[in-house]
Amino acid sequence: MIQFKKLAGALLVITLPLAAFSQDVKTKACEYRTDGKSGAHGMRLSFWVPCNWNRLEPTNESILASYSQSLPDSGTLTHTLTIDKMPQALPPEQLSGLFSSDGMKMIARQHGKYVSGSKVRIGEWDAAEIRYWNQYKQGNGMLYSYGVQYYLPMGDKIINISYLTGSGDKDQSKKLFAAHEEEFRTAAKTLLVR
Repeated sequence: MIQFKKLAGALLVITLPLAAFSQDVKTKACEYRTDGKSGAHGMRLSFWVPCNWNRLEPTNESILASYSQSLPDSGTLTHTLTIDKMPQALPPEQLSGLFSSDGMKMIARQHGKYVSGSKVRIGEWDAAEIRYWNQYKQGNGMLYSYGVQYYLPMGDKIINISYLTGSGDKDQSKKLFAAHEEEFRTAAKTLLVR
């Protein structure tokens, strides 16, 4: 069983297996499997998520898993995994476009404003690692988020793993992201395709 360290922080909204907890507290991680889920499109994936997180009801069929934890300072941690089925496998020129700066900017625009992007490896697969930020009106104030998404094309499917930090203060959200970015990458790398 994998252990995640707990790190205190403000609002964190995440999309996949994330560890976000306090340095001195160990949290058990539980394995999640997509076996038999209709939104998995026949893919058998597994990843680790902290056992004490609450499982959220998916808002649509493409969301396979979404987890959240409220923090004492009113922040929230959230993780989600999606798989999109394409009409056919992406041809090589579209794959290289996905991993290009322009391709990553296009993906980021779906979620906010592009910050940066790079090509990374998750297991034996290439992935686009895309950082972005956004702001949302929430109640009487604003919510600022910084996020990273991992897009893994596999044949005619694209796996999407996302992590966000959020706060009512833009600078605080940015600092949270900087403090947790390596954990997000480590958590994304727990993804196994079986």
